[in-house]
Amino acid sequence: MEFFNIELAVIAVFLGLLFFFSLVESAVIQASPILLRMILEQDDGAAPPLLSAILENRNQVFVPLQFGTQFCAITVVVLSTHLCLVLWPGYGWVYAFLANIVLSVLFRQLLPRLLTQNGSEEKLVALLRLFQPLNLVLGPVALPLSHVLRLHKRMHEEVRGGGKEDDDEATEEEIQAYLEIGEDEGILEEEDSRLIQSVVEFGDTLVREVMTPRTRIVACEEGATIAQLCDIMVEHRHSRIPIYRGNLDHIVGIAYIRQLMARFAAGDGSDSITGLIHPVLFVPGTKPVSKLLKELQERGDHTAIVIDEFGGVAGLVTIEDLVEEIVGEIWDEDEAKVNQVVKEDAGTFLVHGSTEIFRLEELTGKEFEDSGCSTVAGLLMGFLGRVPAPGEAFEMEGLRVRVLDADRKRVHWIRFHLPGAPGAGAGQ
Repeated sequence: MEFFNIELAVIAVFLGLLFFFSLVESAVIQASPILLRMILEQDDGAAPPLLSAILENRNQVFVPLQFGTQFCAITVVVLSTHLCLVLWPGYGWVYAFLANIVLSVLFRQLLPRLLTQNGSEEKLVALLRLFQPLNLVLGPVALPLSHVLRLHKRMHEEVRGGGKEDDDEATEEEIQAYLEIGEDEGILEEEDSRLIQSVVEFGDTLVREVMTPRTRIVACEEGATIAQLCDIMVEHRHSRIPIYRGNLDHIVGIAYIRQLMARFAAGDGSDSITGLIHPVLFVPGTKPVSKLLKELQERGDHTAIVIDEFGGVAGLVTIEDLVEEIVGEIWDEDEAKVNQVVKEDAGTFLVHGSTEIFRLEELTGKEFEDSGCSTVAGLLMGFLGRVPAPGEAFEMEGLRVRVLDADRKRVHWIRFHLPGAPGAGAGQ
């Protein structure tokens, strides 16, 4: 009888340890990494050391934890089975099997998850303080297994190429995951999340995706007078104008309105602009916008001319264009705000040709094949193989499309009908 009581007490002790280890594991899994990092920063060193270990590498805690969990689980199974076989020699294994299933479900799965479901971060901090002494014992015992896991990870990385690229991709995925967690936890507002996402995507954006295309560049011939250039700047409300020699493919520099106005006010309006032309930066369309922004900051410039692979002028880009990629459209005080997308009714949208394709995809729920274009106008011209005429209607990717305003070279306004929208059948 004394042996029976001792064995029962040992089972109870190991079952309690199994329950405790399962609580810690469940809290680690359910805790938000963002909230844990906030707790670590706000506690001023009061947080348990294992908390920072979890944030750096969860295996530092998981390996000893799993070792302890499995050891306790096996011990409980062995001792409880022996006890049942002693008490019920004929059917003891059946009772042991059923008892271990119930104990495993209750103490290994159900109760730990229920108890750590809410406020898992605060509970994890408290549990880690209790787990710290046990980790001092389990850590050295589980050390060989930790080395095996690290070796396996290193071999896996070498097979994949060792990769810096893979690490970068994983980092972007982690950032996206953190943003989603931040929104779910209420830490980040939707606008904050969108701003951070724009910063992340900023590094992958190319200059040609944000530039003002060649057809919309306002420029002036090198032989113009100060008065003539001032008139152009006032008419188009530009503070900087590219200066070309002969044609737009031979841009020689850029002129600033501040210097021009000072000379004009001094009565030099009839003088040539030649002495007021400043050097301008030329960049390829494939240059990442992040590198261009850094280069413009280092040079103290605000504008760059984008060239194509043949050396011709493809467009123009300003610091404002680059900043707008992060914060969205920036409107000047005297600039009329133009809505590029107007929702007319359910399933019908009026879209400007300069609207980016991804916005049309968001509106319609469609995914268009990569045509090498970034605007809706370019998408339509690539689909038709020509510039559509005003009033022309056609179907594209299940959408009814009607061109409302266009000229010989550009598409200005287009109406899109979603399938099943009123008037979609007729393309009205």
